[in-house]
Parts: sequence; C-alpha cells; structure tokens
Amino acid sequence: MSEVTPTTPESRTRDAVQAIAADPSADVIIVGGGVNGIATFRDLALQGVKVILVERDDFVAGASSASSHMIHGGIRYLENGEFRLVRESVVERNALVKTAPHYV
Repeated sequence: MSEVTPTTPESRTRDAVQAIAADPSADVIIVGGGVNGIATFRDLALQGVKVILVERDDFVAGASSASSHMIHGGIRYLENGEFRLVRESVVERNALVKTAPHYV
C-alpha cells in the first residue's frame, strides 16, 4: 500500500510553476487576480482557451477595499444612506445580469 503525501500551499505553488515552466505557452496571460481577472480566467478556461493567471498577492486580495459595485448591488451603501451609489450599483448589476448572468 502506497502512502499519500499531503500537499501544502507551497508544494502546490511549486507544482504549478513547474507545470508552467514545462509548457510555457498560453493563448492568453491575465495579469491580476482581482474579481475581473478571475472572472475572465474562468470564462476563457471554460471555453477551452489555454490561459494563465498571475497575481502578485493573494487572489482578490483588494476586493474589500476596492470592491466592484457591479455584482453586490450596493446594499452596503443603503445602511449609510448613500442612495446615489445604491442606484448606480443596481443599474450596473442589472446590466450585468442581462449581459453576463454567469458572473452574477
């Protein structure tokens, strides 16, 4: 019976870098793992496009400090009475629901 070696984040990163080094070609390289970068990566990968995503920090590291209004609908602004931002967010979200419901 063979023993299964548990993986660590470091070993997974190392394995991923080695896989890229073994075949460094890609159709698309996305720089930045924010909400838009990850959504674009997902969409392209589901279409069978060979894509690589690189990020300096953790994926979506700045999401709470610089969040996109499009998907969450601006509900958090309602509490502070920022109705202009709520309206803008809802308009953006509704447009996104029509054009890219799989992102919402």
